Amino acid sequence: PGFRQVLDIEPRNADALYCLGQIVAQRGEHAAAIGMFKTLLADRPDTYKAWVRLGRSLGAQGELAEAVDALCEGIGREPANAAAYHGLGHVLLDLGLFDQAVAAFDAARELQPDYPDIGASLMKALRLRGGLSSKELARRAASNADVRDRVGKLSAIAAASARNRQATAKTPIVASKRPGVEPLLFPAQS
Repeated sequence: PGFRQVLDIEPRNADALYCLGQIVAQRGEHAAAIGMFKTLLADRPDTYKAWVRLGRSLGAQGELAEAVDALCEGIGREPANAAAYHGLGHVLLDLGLFDQAVAAFDAARELQPDYPDIGASLMKALRLRGGLSSKELARRAASNADVRDRVGKLSAIAAASARNRQATAKTPIVASKRPGVEPLLFPAQS
């Protein structure tokens, strides 16, 4: 049976909610996808992939601050997820937080160098970062201070998780070294 039939019988089936949420999001039906991911996460908040998909759909709907929260939640639960950093980078671009977007794209590239479109996304962020006056960058940063603070908290969460992984698995911590950009910290994939 199809995912909708499964949900007719078992409305909170996690696998059906996730798979159908992905399908409707790919069709551009983000409001429906958001509802499915939120239903799934109400029962299974530990499902980091659902947090990432929720964040991407929220971003596509223009709910940028909520998208940052969802993506940060996904990264906090799985710091080595390149897709989460890539999605976060795009939301940060939309918010005009170019330095943070560059750091997020750098993190995604470090985690998975062959991640689709990461090079183009990073180049776009660098181009946008360099193309605005320092006054405009400061204005955008000030208008998005609450989001910037949440992204700062993400760095602390990812760093703590990375330290824990390093202590338990001897995984080295890798950070972006791009000049002029404060890096997001994350563990290297082993």
